Amino acid sequence: MTTVLTFVAEKVVLLLDSHDLTTGMDSSGKNIRLRYQPTPDGKPHVMSYRIISFGTVFLLALIMAVPNVKPRLRLKILGIGYAVIFGVQVVHLVVYVFNYYGQHMNTVAGQSLYPVFWRKALFYTNLTMLRLSAQAVPVLIWAGLYFYFVWYDRYFKKAKPAPDRTSNKRR
Repeated sequence: MTTVLTFVAEKVVLLLDSHDLTTGMDSSGKNIRLRYQPTPDGKPHVMSYRIISFGTVFLLALIMAVPNVKPRLRLKILGIGYAVIFGVQVVHLVVYVFNYYGQHMNTVAGQSLYPVFWRKALFYTNLTMLRLSAQAVPVLIWAGLYFYFVWYDRYFKKAKPAPDRTSNKRR
């Protein structure tokens, strides 16, 4: 899964990188390495991203814990949940990369790559996603999907009235 995450995030980072710093991303095991801007000796800098946490096991446990759900619906909810959590992780990795650039990279003149507002926005967005992505995001996905597919029909949907058969009398 890390390989697919790296592939998608690399394409997004290369698309959004206005400074053309990124040369590529790859994964080895559970680590994601970002290669960017060569050093004076020609070797690329490498940033390692080890804090990847998909929350997939937690989401799986939440989905399997709800009783009285048909297996087909359970698999549908699991597939949608994994797609959403994958999207959240791609966004988190992209924010992490640009936060790293904003905090550690400077222009030739010694200025930071981004203005202060954007550096702080990236920093706090990264910090928030880091705190929420492992615990809160799987719970929010689970609750939202079960509310939509199971609980809404069971508890909130109004019963449809029976059709009025008296108005359709044969003459």
